Amino acid sequence: MELDRLKRDINKLRDRTAELTAPGFSYYEQELIRRIIKSVLPQIKNHRDALIAKDILNKTEWLDNG
Repeated sequence: MELDRLKRDINKLRDRTAELTAPGFSYYEQELIRRIIKSVLPQIKNHRDALIAKDILNKTEWLDNG
C-alpha cells in the first residue's frame, strides 16, 4: 500500500516537472516524443530538422535520469 502511494506520488511529481519544462505535455508524452526522435534521427536528411531534433533531445535529456 505504501509503495503504491509512493509510486503515484512519483508519477505526479514527474508530470508536474514535465509540465514546467514543456507546458501541455506530460512526462510520458515527452518520454514518447524523445524515444520517437531518437529512433528517426538517423533518417532525417534535412540539416535544420536534424539540429532541431537534437535540440529537443538536449532539452529533454533529464527524462533519461527520471
